[in-house]
Amino acid sequence: MTMKFKRTYRPKYTLVAEKPSSLWNKVAIISAVVVIFLVIGVVTSNNKKAETNVAQNNTQISQTAQEKPKSQASASTIPSNLPSYYVSRVVDGDTIVVSDGASEQKVRMIGIDTPETKNPKKPVECFGPESSNYLTSLLAGKIVQLESDSTQSNADVYGRLLRYVYYDNQNVNLLMISSGYAFEYLFNNPYKYHDVFVRAENEARNSQKGLWSPSTCGGQR
Repeated sequence: MTMKFKRTYRPKYTLVAEKPSSLWNKVAIISAVVVIFLVIGVVTSNNKKAETNVAQNNTQISQTAQEKPKSQASASTIPSNLPSYYVSRVVDGDTIVVSDGASEQKVRMIGIDTPETKNPKKPVECFGPESSNYLTSLLAGKIVQLESDSTQSNADVYGRLLRYVYYDNQNVNLLMISSGYAFEYLFNNPYKYHDVFVRAENEARNSQKGLWSPSTCGGQR
């Protein structure tokens, strides 16, 4: 006798309806992920904007620096092709005598004024000897370069050449002011480096250097 077996079909997978709570949990997780991506996108965008603003600001600062008046940029830089002279004598803190090998000429330094030491009509002023001695120690017997200024006369009423004096890669007129050995001095027309010299005097005064010190002259003559 042949036996027959009846095959029963059993599905491989069983579909089970999800509970409502499980579905809401998945929705919440998906929503949280979306929010996180949105936040990351906003932060990234803000960072890029900040970097752009910084770059723009740096560019503006650089441009502003380049647009400064030439007097501010070149006061301590020696112009090219200046004539050189030997300093044969220092008269006082703002006047020297130079030689070109053939003759001597007095030079009055533009933009500065130092306390008197040699004026027969005036007594020796406070800090005058110190200013004169400092310039002597700096320039006597040295080779310097002289720069004229088209805004000023070639010489003053005493026949002294009006010049900026350069030595050791620095503007000595400016150095005298910034070190507290000279006052800034304007005669008639503003000179080439006027703004720079005024700022140097203000800094020396605020720092109480040299003749600005309460222990010396306190800025008084």
